[in-house]
Amino acid sequence: AVASSDDWNRCCCAPNHPLKLEVRPYIPAPGAAGSSDWSNLHGDVSRDWQGLTGGRKQQYMREFYQRQPVLFSILRDDGMRCCYKCPCKWLNTFVCFNCCRDGMHIYSGSLPNDPNFEVGRPTKNEPLNKLMGSVTQPIFAGCCTPTMHLRGERQSDADEPYGKIEGPCFFGGCSEFCCDFKFFVSNYKSGSKEGDLALITKKKPTNMATAFAEAFSEADNYTIEFNNNVRLTGAQKATVLAGQLLADYMYFDGNTDKCKIDENGITIYCFYCSIIGYLLPCCIYIPFQKQ
Repeated sequence: AVASSDDWNRCCCAPNHPLKLEVRPYIPAPGAAGSSDWSNLHGDVSRDWQGLTGGRKQQYMREFYQRQPVLFSILRDDGMRCCYKCPCKWLNTFVCFNCCRDGMHIYSGSLPNDPNFEVGRPTKNEPLNKLMGSVTQPIFAGCCTPTMHLRGERQSDADEPYGKIEGPCFFGGCSEFCCDFKFFVSNYKSGSKEGDLALITKKKPTNMATAFAEAFSEADNYTIEFNNNVRLTGAQKATVLAGQLLADYMYFDGNTDKCKIDENGITIYCFYCSIIGYLLPCCIYIPFQKQ
């Protein structure tokens, strides 16, 4: 997927900024594990590929990927904007009003950018006939259990959801080094954390390389396991994928630091818990010894 957003909003307000994600077919690089999609294109690009090295190969693959058709687009329901421009949302806080709810809508194909709006912001004129589904926080955000609601094709936020995603009570911080975090995807009327539709898992590091990536980057490793006994449509699976991306933006991507150092001491964040949508840290503070 390729994310697009306004530069100022991304620099000042990430990860709570408005954004649009465009999902295209996966095309592996020449020499990678083969697939039927790539086999149809391999002969056309292999000769050019042999003449490229280093950064040129990365640029070539990026440009080649951009030429593929967009399968579906994921549009965030607005977000926080640079200099607190209005209208905007107030995210990463107590979810007591609609302006505090985070969410994403999924549309088939591509969505053109409106020159009158910042890149990544919804225009409220998105075609309803292309709506594949949505994932949104409910009011109060599940109280102490991070919760998101799933809705289907052409459903509005006033319609009853068909499913829900329920996450762990404790997550993030240094606990990411030693714990998997499970998000249970269930039918809306099922019991708490039934997971009868799918299971989203944020994986803990398995070796030193992934531990360094966890410590010094925003890269995360997720798996999604769908229940083979339940027949979900492609649109519903895309909505579950959007739920995984939204969970990463809300609970892990920059919102749950592992440590912080200032002139007075070091703060180690053990884990976080969600209280009506607000992320409350459990931390250890070690002051520096004064001279």
